[in-house]
Amino acid sequence: MHARSGLVGLNVVTAALDADPRTEGIDVRFVKDAPSMIEELAAARAEGKKALAFWSFYSPDFAVSAQELAVVKASGEEALHVVGGVHATAEPLATLQAGFDLVALGEGEHTSVARRFATRCLR
Repeated sequence: MHARSGLVGLNVVTAALDADPRTEGIDVRFVKDAPSMIEELAAARAEGKKALAFWSFYSPDFAVSAQELAVVKASGEEALHVVGGVHATAEPLATLQAGFDLVALGEGEHTSVARRFATRCLR
């Protein structure tokens, strides 16, 4: 999920996932709001897939993103919620306290590839 300020970050992470032979070709779905995230998580579950939910936003969108995360988590659809971007890097503790599961500090491309690769290996 990307806030209006976080679109480019997730495009870069997606490109990194696709460029690495260990993670190329994974199913990536972009959403812009909590209902869309819930729908995609439910679809992944119905397909027997485990989901990683990547979030990206700048500080002005933090409060809204935290509220949307709460809505998604309250839905019961399971995912590991990973957040990156400027706000998460500058305020990792506050971001974790808002309910996100993992924070990618700095450039998230390598973190995302490593996390996704590890998840695949654990199946």
